Amino acid sequence: MGAPIIVAMSSSTLMMFVDFWMVSLLGKAQTAAIGPARITVFTVTAFLMGLARSTNTFAGQCFGRRELRECGPYTWQGLYIAAVAGALSLLFPPLAPVIFRLMGHPPDLVALEVTYAGVTILMVGFVTANVTMASFFQAISRQRVPMFTSFVANAANIALDYVLIFGKWGFRPQGMRGAALATVLASMLETTLLLSVFLRQPMATEFGTRLWRWDWRRTRQFLRIGLPMGLSFMLDVASWTVFIGLVVTRFGDVQLAASNVTDQILHLSFMPAVGMGVATSALVAQYIGRGDVPGARRRAWMALRLTGAYMLTMGLLFFVFRRGLIGLFRPEPEVVRWGSRLLVLAALYQLLDAMGITMAGALRGAGDTRWPAAVGILYAWGLMLPLSYLLGHVLGYQVVGAWSAATLYVILYGVTMWRRWERGTWERLSIFGVREGESVSAG
Repeated sequence: MGAPIIVAMSSSTLMMFVDFWMVSLLGKAQTAAIGPARITVFTVTAFLMGLARSTNTFAGQCFGRRELRECGPYTWQGLYIAAVAGALSLLFPPLAPVIFRLMGHPPDLVALEVTYAGVTILMVGFVTANVTMASFFQAISRQRVPMFTSFVANAANIALDYVLIFGKWGFRPQGMRGAALATVLASMLETTLLLSVFLRQPMATEFGTRLWRWDWRRTRQFLRIGLPMGLSFMLDVASWTVFIGLVVTRFGDVQLAASNVTDQILHLSFMPAVGMGVATSALVAQYIGRGDVPGARRRAWMALRLTGAYMLTMGLLFFVFRRGLIGLFRPEPEVVRWGSRLLVLAALYQLLDAMGITMAGALRGAGDTRWPAAVGILYAWGLMLPLSYLLGHVLGYQVVGAWSAATLYVILYGVTMWRRWERGTWERLSIFGVREGESVSAG
């Protein structure tokens, strides 16, 4: 279950890695600008992506209950949300300059950020649809479908980056705008590929994927589980947006570039772990649908052992090769000096980050979303952000102090999610609001 999802996540990570690297070749200002621009757009999309992930929970538990033709209709609720999101995203571009100016960024940086964010925001609806359909395929154990579509889309994105950023094959160079346009076009391609498989006759016959009627009962269930996931994901990403945009940016371009490069490198460990978290969510949902709670526990612990081993290994690599990894993006001695310090901090929390990602995924599969969301929001906004400002600006430890606060946040979140899973509150939940053994479609 996990391997194709991890491969797909790794493919996406490689795409972002190459995308960031190509933009970094344009100069230090572009390297500094792409981080805040990318995370701001991601903040806008995060709520919808988190909400769409509840498709995994519903389709997975329907699959486990053998009510297969309920999987498609639940997925359509997420696709309707994606369509609305795409329409609303058109309101963002005029607001982008105001948002980045409010962050206190200099005018030249704001201009680059607006160029990138104003285009990439157009992918919001497509990304939400992609997450919805990928969650469906993962929940029904067809996880190779989104893996292959991500390969095609990511390959297209890399090729389009090369052509549009630097002006190859007869196209004029468009710099950061070209990178953003490549991302939007690749997202559109992935949506088309996923939808073509989703609507095929075999899928429609077995899983009801052509039962596209909007259903308020399913939507209400979808929102009850998905809204905490979406809100949690959005506010978590927003906290990192504030962290980068208001705390780290004010340390200057050098430290901002070091922070952005560090964040990009961390995707090499973080995104595959997120893939395992998604797989854990799908498997836990399937086992709960079957009524096999001990099986759900076993799968969660197996996922934790695998993810922990991987992220611990990556932490050791970050520590040993920290200077070379930073220098791969920016060779300036000061950027390397600050960035290598940040990678040491990142290496310290890898194992606890694995715990948080895996156990949160397991809890989502069980439908336990409200309490974990509240805790995550409290830790991010009540602890990480105030502490990062205190350590970084008031006490003068600069970007290292700010990242120390982020390290503490990750560690506490990991321990808390593990404790929540161990308590077993999730074992008594019913995401459909029906009694054990009662049909979902009749519920």
